Amino acid sequence: MNVVELNTFFIDKRSKVSPHDQLLDDIIRSIINQTLLKDDQLPFAEALADYFAIETNVVKDVYERLAERGYISDTPPCKVMYEPSPNYYFLSRQTIAASLGKDPSEVPFKTVHHHRYTLKNKQALEKRFKPSEEVFSIDRVYYSDQQPTFYARIEIPLSVFPDFLEHYTDALNSWDIFEKHYQLSLENRHAQLRVVALPKAIAQTLNLPDGAPSYQLIAHVYDQEDRCIEYYEIYTPSQYFFQLKTPRSLLRQQFSKP
Repeated sequence: MNVVELNTFFIDKRSKVSPHDQLLDDIIRSIINQTLLKDDQLPFAEALADYFAIETNVVKDVYERLAERGYISDTPPCKVMYEPSPNYYFLSRQTIAASLGKDPSEVPFKTVHHHRYTLKNKQALEKRFKPSEEVFSIDRVYYSDQQPTFYARIEIPLSVFPDFLEHYTDALNSWDIFEKHYQLSLENRHAQLRVVALPKAIAQTLNLPDGAPSYQLIAHVYDQEDRCIEYYEIYTPSQYFFQLKTPRSLLRQQFSKP
């Protein structure tokens, strides 16, 4: 059993978001993103409270809420109980929902643009597709409490899924198509998080000033044959995603599935 170290977690005392909500969101994201794995043992509430210099009852309440949602066991020492599905198709919606503490069904989206094109060799290399790969690109906006909150750009290689367009509609999740027609169990995903200035078009869509600071999550998803089968980028204002304080904490929040 792996006992999770205290410095795995992060709270920004300068944030307007309460330590309770920051810790709750941080643990949920870590479980969904598999930074924390099934059967990992969380620190005792007293130890984590002392580490962050907050009330023990705050940590206990966070643990109780996590247990109610089925993420961890309900008796100390609390262990991670939740194990994400090994299928990561359309992971963006799962990641977005997790960062908001909501179920994916509670995060509506709108497709604002899609097109089919052939990647240039440099683009293919950067996105880890094969040279001259033909892809289908989808740009979507996700809403929280009726406000545009996340902008996601997804690219799917048509050489791997040649009949994808036969089933695709703007209102349908890619996951729904893949689950029904492919039934692939994926074992490999790599992702990184960085801070960027929002591109003009995305800033306007999210009702933010041009160049506003944003978090950008870039991820690559692979199948059993190590083919990149999905590339995506997610942009969001800072208050809806990872709470960061220093470049060191940014590095700590980067994750990949072991």
